[in-house]
Amino acid sequence: MSEENTGILTPDEEELLMKLNNHDVKEINFHLTSEGVVYDGIEEIAEEYNPAIFRRLLNSLEEKGVLEHKDHKMVVFCPKCRSPEVYTKYSCTKCKSVDISRNDFIEHSHCGYIDDKSKFEKEHRFVCPNCDTDLGSIDDEPPESGKESYSIIGSSFKCNNCGNNFERPNIQHQCQNCGANFNFKQSKYEKISSYLKTGKASEMSPENRIQRVKDSIQNIFSEWGIELDYDAVLKGQSEGEHNFDLIGETKTKIILADISENGKPNDLINLFGKRVDVQTRLEKSIATILIDVSGNGEVGGLGDVYDIKIIKSNNQFEKNLNEYLGTIIEKKKGLFR
Repeated sequence: MSEENTGILTPDEEELLMKLNNHDVKEINFHLTSEGVVYDGIEEIAEEYNPAIFRRLLNSLEEKGVLEHKDHKMVVFCPKCRSPEVYTKYSCTKCKSVDISRNDFIEHSHCGYIDDKSKFEKEHRFVCPNCDTDLGSIDDEPPESGKESYSIIGSSFKCNNCGNNFERPNIQHQCQNCGANFNFKQSKYEKISSYLKTGKASEMSPENRIQRVKDSIQNIFSEWGIELDYDAVLKGQSEGEHNFDLIGETKTKIILADISENGKPNDLINLFGKRVDVQTRLEKSIATILIDVSGNGEVGGLGDVYDIKIIKSNNQFEKNLNEYLGTIIEKKKGLFR
């Protein structure tokens, strides 16, 4: 599992979680119809997504602990219309006809006689052709022991169209919704799950996640003796005012920081532009941080281009922030310079 998978949610996962929370969804169940998978009680939410994308998002939320797996079914879907209303049929290996008969072979344990099942059938009962022992009704399970015990030891198929005999038929599927015929290689065979929502669903909501990041920053800055100001405003050389999500300050250093919720390059560029405009008015040296809480990694290595430190709010966030502060602030006997 990647580092991102153990931490925050992607924007798409976040959006789905918000919708589930808004609808007060506690669990996610499903049933199958001719048209596909129906998620009980959240049909309107599911209809906003491509079915495959919706299931992938649910699976990802499970991997990140937001949802807990409850149950699942393995389902064959039609590759043409995506309907799960599919039935299976056997066909001849030679002429492909579906008009085939299956013949089971029975062994009578008492006398050892083996023959086609049809040879044992007599007035809706099984009777051994060799020793004439009545083995019971054809509808009953064979007894496990005794003179009447027998077992089905194998089977073969015969094509009623071309007369071909074979042990294993071709397996075909037919969709009852659109009539498409397809084999197992062409089918869509997928796992469909039901889920329970966990306590993490509330913890990892966008509002709570960003607040946890701010709380971590406040604790770390306090340990470093950095004065912290949220939603701060600085005036630039252009006389325009610029908002920063937070500003940290020591005796010799100003830390300008924004929190990027979507992880887009524009957030980085905007922060760079604000820094350029305000830096000539600041007497202290400047360090710039973009805190990426998106989980999509789009800003990637662009931080080096703009001389902005990018720190992701994953499970290494506090460690990485402390390490970066250690490179820009020198600590001596509790004093910072």
